[in-house]
Amino acid sequence: MKALFFTLLFIASLGSVAQAQKQEHHAERPDGIDQTVVQAEALTRQMTAQLHLNEGQIARLYKVNTIKVAQADEIQWLHHQNPVQMQQALSELQSHYDAECSRILTPTQLSLMRGPQPAPAPQPDTDGGLG
Repeated sequence: MKALFFTLLFIASLGSVAQAQKQEHHAERPDGIDQTVVQAEALTRQMTAQLHLNEGQIARLYKVNTIKVAQADEIQWLHHQNPVQMQQALSELQSHYDAECSRILTPTQLSLMRGPQPAPAPQPDTDGGLG
């Protein structure tokens, strides 16, 4: 009986610690809203509408988008005084993001995500003939 009581007490104390940390996190922001989550949700909604994602893709992309937004914020904060380093780190982050998206999306969805690709320039006729 004592073991059950102490187990329940331990679980309750863990819950109260987690709640206190959550309140502390929200206290750091004046509006209490985590902008990373808001941006990731907006990006995922946009991609869902544009690419016609299924439920599994939505869940996986939301996780990837959350990581991307958080890392982009961190990169901007760390390299705010060095734009060249910031751009390099953001480009690397984008390439990792593209690789993750290629694991989740179909080839058709990937082409829609990347937008219209420029048509190749016509090659000059080097045969020297008239036709």
